[in-house]
Amino acid sequence: MTSFGTLKADTLTHSTAGSLATNFVVEGSGKQWVNYKSAATFETRDSFNMSSLTDNGLGNAKPVFTSAMNNTDYSYTATNNLGMAVGNRDERTTSTYKILSQNSNGNNADTSDNNVVVHGDLA
Repeated sequence: MTSFGTLKADTLTHSTAGSLATNFVVEGSGKQWVNYKSAATFETRDSFNMSSLTDNGLGNAKPVFTSAMNNTDYSYTATNNLGMAVGNRDERTTSTYKILSQNSNGNNADTSDNNVVVHGDLA
């Protein structure tokens, strides 16, 4: 089967659900995500666009993008099984960011289920 390599379209149309401009797909898709465990042993379960994940201590992890972001104004959302996880804007660069996994009291804690998704523009 021959591969053509490039598909160019401004609109995607579904037979019953309507149409959507392709920029919503490109701009609205998650650019990086990770599911990892920091309790007992530190382990990455699954990820996309992540070259590494560093354990920086209790509840403190630092993912590194495989493909960098265009700027530091990207958005990321993190959750864990204890109630919350937060980011640190001061340590955000186009290639990495810091995520603090915390318990319901706001203290850093290693957890068994951490999830992060990043939205923004790739470089």
